[in-house]
Amino acid sequence: MMSERFLRWECFQANVRRVVDGDTIVIERGNLVMTIRLAHCDAPEDGQPWAVNAYQRLKDMIGGKPVSVIPIAADRYSRIVAEIMTADGHDCAFELVRDGLAYWLPGKKRREDIGEAEQEAQRAGRGIWRDKTNIRPQQFRKQKRWVTK
Repeated sequence: MMSERFLRWECFQANVRRVVDGDTIVIERGNLVMTIRLAHCDAPEDGQPWAVNAYQRLKDMIGGKPVSVIPIAADRYSRIVAEIMTADGHDCAFELVRDGLAYWLPGKKRREDIGEAEQEAQRAGRGIWRDKTNIRPQQFRKQKRWVTK
């Protein structure tokens, strides 16, 4: 599996070819093209409130630009799960969560700073936290699978 080879790297530079949604991008490094899932966050899915806002914020941050990729794992879709840093050193997941455009996903490599950013966004009522009826993307995906079967 190609992604396992990249997981051994500490960090690498790449260019963002395309922003797929609020937490997924396609990068290119030389002649390799890879799909990357942002670590530590889960943005609203297509059809959920704030999904377009999350996509646009991520696109504004890194669309067509160079980024630093810090691989953490591979997911069940063979995407690399990685921390993505902008050229000026901003963590994309942190920015999305702080802006209220994604939920914090605590994982094996816990990022408490992102959890604190989520609490701050929640207290301030930013983005997804404005509407108390919003559901997490994971729950939305489960409901959608149930309906489409």
